Amino acid sequence: MTNMTRLLEQQGQQQSASDTRLMRLEELITGISHQQNTLLQKLQESARESSTNREQLHISQEGLA
Repeated sequence: MTNMTRLLEQQGQQQSASDTRLMRLEELITGISHQQNTLLQKLQESARESSTNREQLHISQEGLA
């Protein structure tokens, strides 16, 4: 094997390893994005429920006054 052939082989292996790492990073970013969206939805639902509960409490307190 010539030096050039070895260098090209090593470069190909390094490129393959880089491609694998890049794909893994993309998967991780997608997972994090999905988790953030899920958390945001839960927080928004919780905020809506809290707002509804406060409104109902206010209405019931007005009825008692």
